This record gives sequence, structure tokens and C-alpha cells, in this order.
Amino acid sequence: MINKERNLFNEIDGTLIPEKWAFENIFIFLEAPFVNIFFPWVIIILFINRNNWRKSIIYMLLFHYIFRSTGDVIRYFSDAIPVKHNRNAIWPYSKARFYIGCIIAYVFWIIGEIIGDWYPTVRACKIVHSKTKKILLKTICILFNISKVSSIAVYVYYGMKIHFKNSKRNEDTETFKELLEKWWITVICHFIMSFLNDACVIYALKTEVFNKLKTLKGRSYGFVEKFQQISELRIILSMIVSICFISFTVPMLIVKFNENNEKDNTSSNVFDQFDLNSIRDTVVSFNHIMMYIDQILLKYISTNSDKKMPKLNSIHS
Repeated sequence: MINKERNLFNEIDGTLIPEKWAFENIFIFLEAPFVNIFFPWVIIILFINRNNWRKSIIYMLLFHYIFRSTGDVIRYFSDAIPVKHNRNAIWPYSKARFYIGCIIAYVFWIIGEIIGDWYPTVRACKIVHSKTKKILLKTICILFNISKVSSIAVYVYYGMKIHFKNSKRNEDTETFKELLEKWWITVICHFIMSFLNDACVIYALKTEVFNKLKTLKGRSYGFVEKFQQISELRIILSMIVSICFISFTVPMLIVKFNENNEKDNTSSNVFDQFDLNSIRDTVVSFNHIMMYIDQILLKYISTNSDKKMPKLNSIHS
């Protein structure tokens, strides 16, 4: 949407057409919930659990989608607000559009992400009996949540300093750069905490459940064994993706920060050649899509499993 706005601005030589702009975006924010990447997964989850929707995990998946898609709607709604003044100001051209589309929408996105981030922790706590390990899991997840909430604080703090006026364009540009720098620092913290959160979950599951399976010689627990395989695969993939993102992003951010600090910036901006925010969104979406796939697979194997574990049958509930 940012690129679309900039292209529209350039094509009409600095003269916006508010009516046409708003009319086009009305359709976009109305269809936002249905084109959200999580919409088909929610439909599948609700369908395969159509006889029993009263599960905490189902509620988590549903509310994750609701908050994420609501953030999309609010963002597109802000894009539909006409720009009548200060058309040469920095994007998004007005405080109303910034507060609605960047802060309020972002709050909904982050709440949705936090709900999704609790999925592996809730799953693990259902079968981990050690109080110490449960406290560890919840503590790390809360710290993970705090790292994401801090990014909201960055938007609010620096957003209040931006004037969105033609006469303040240069000053606002510098403030916006500072906002992005601080925001990306919080993003790196997100992924570090995500890695630690996944590591704690797999540690708790492995020491509490998976290792005990090895001692049950001659007994087959098909559901739990498949649960182990699915959980390990999902968590390991999430950890690998987080490591790859950090390894790729940190050098790029260092280049960007150094260029921003140069008074005479004549070097090519390598950072701007990559849409790092899209990569960040893709990684986060991948991790959350995996929880939908995880739940679908668990539903399938629990339905077709001949063996039942009385103490572990709440894994998929």
C-alpha cells in the first residue's frame, strides 16, 4: 500500500485525488478479512472441529485470526482517509492516518501475534507436569510478549514527535528514520526471544515427555509418538527460520544505520533494495501458519489413532 500511494502521488505530479483514492480503498478494507492469509486455515480448523468448538486451542487460533485481520481492516481504512492538506508531508501525510493505520492497526496485529506466540506454550503446559518447567515456559513467553509490546511504545513515542506538515518534512523524515531504527532493534529482540521461547518449549517437552517414551519398551503410543514428531518438526523449523532471519537482517540493518549516520551520504543504500519488513511479516506468518497445520495434523492423527493416552489426550484440546 505504501508503494501504491507513492506511485499515485508521483503520477499526478503531487496533486492527489481524494475521492478516487478513498473509493478504491473502500473495497480493499472490506475484503481484507477474506484475503487474509490465515482465513482459509481458520475455515479448515472450524470445519474439522465442527462438533466441538469449545476448545482453548480453537479459541486461540480464532482470536489470532480476528485480531490480525482487524488490524488489516484498520490499516486499509486509514489508507481510505483523503489527504486534503500537507500533501508534501511524509507518508502517511497526516496524524489521523498515522495514528489509525500505523498505531491502532499495529496494536491489533501485535495482539494477534502474541496470541499466536502463546500457542506452543499452552500446548506444552498441557502435558508438562513440572511446576518449575511450567513457570519457565510462561516466564519466557511473557518476556517474548514484552519485547513485542515495546515496539508499540516505539511507534507511540516517536509518532507523537512527527508533525506531518509540509514545512516540517525534513525534520519529520529524520524522526521517522529514528523511529524505524528503534523499531528494528525491537524486531531483532522479537526473534531472539522467539528462538529462546522455542528452545524452552522443546526442552520442556523433551525432558518431560519425549525422553519418557524411550523407557516404555514394548508399548506403543502412536498418538504421542506422532505428536513428538510433529512438535519437534514445527519447533525446529521455527528456530531455523528465526536464526536465518537474524543472520540476514542484522548485517543489513548495520549497513542502514551506518548510512543514516553519515552526514554526506553518497553511498548506495543496500538496505532499500530489500523489503525487510515484508520478509519479517513472511517469517512471522510462517511460524503462525505452522500452528494451524500442527493442529490439523494432530486432529487427524488423534481421530485415526487406535491408542489413547489418558494423561496426554488433552494435547489437541
